[in-house]
Amino acid sequence: MIYYQAICRSHGWRSRLFVTELGALNAANNYSNQNPGPHQMAILEVFVPIEALQVRSEQAL
Repeated sequence: MIYYQAICRSHGWRSRLFVTELGALNAANNYSNQNPGPHQMAILEVFVPIEALQVRSEQAL
């Protein structure tokens, strides 16, 4: 599965994982607007193999 994550290399900030690149971009813009100073922002494409996913709980519907 492919996810996207925004990071700021200047401050060590990382967003949560997003399904769309636009979600990560919005998170990066929000972070930049709320935190003064120079930023080194990047959008990462994160690959998580389906085999690596672990189910922690389940709820019947």
